[in-house]
Amino acid sequence: MEQKKFDQRFIVSNQLLKQALIEILLEKNIENVTIKELCEKAKMTRATFYHHYKTITDLYNAIEDQAFNELMSKLSKYELTTIDRRFFAEIIYLVYSNKPFYKLIFNDIIHSSFLTRFMTYAKQKFIEGYKKTHQNVNLVDIEYSFIYSTIGSLGIIKNIIDNDDTMKIEDAITTIEKLNLLIFNSLN
Repeated sequence: MEQKKFDQRFIVSNQLLKQALIEILLEKNIENVTIKELCEKAKMTRATFYHHYKTITDLYNAIEDQAFNELMSKLSKYELTTIDRRFFAEIIYLVYSNKPFYKLIFNDIIHSSFLTRFMTYAKQKFIEGYKKTHQNVNLVDIEYSFIYSTIGSLGIIKNIIDNDDTMKIEDAITTIEKLNLLIFNSLN
């Protein structure tokens, strides 16, 4: 019983640290965050922080890895050989349900290591799948079309995160689906 209670406290304190760091990073750069500030925000001791992590960067990497693994588990369910509305819906709802983290990620799309990891994985998976079902399409065209459609789709998702009222989620899913169909149907 005592071990279970300890495990639950460990999980809760870890989650509180992650939430506190995300909140702070929405206001300032990671280089300017102190462990003292983080612990005050999370309402816990420095000893608790050090029980989980060595540095703030380690904590951030854990946050990013958790989100990346969650995103990859969603992505791995799809072949990505065709435009699938369910895929876009699942990704958008995942992003929206973790809005503070993704708001942080989308603050600097160009330099986001998280989005670079995502793009690398998704591009490889998409190109492999697309080549299987579309043998006559030029590989360079597939790659450029993927990059173009993904950056555009990420822009729409960023808009959802930044402006709750600007675009409804279902409208965004429909728009992303239509634009991607236009892009990839033009390759055939």
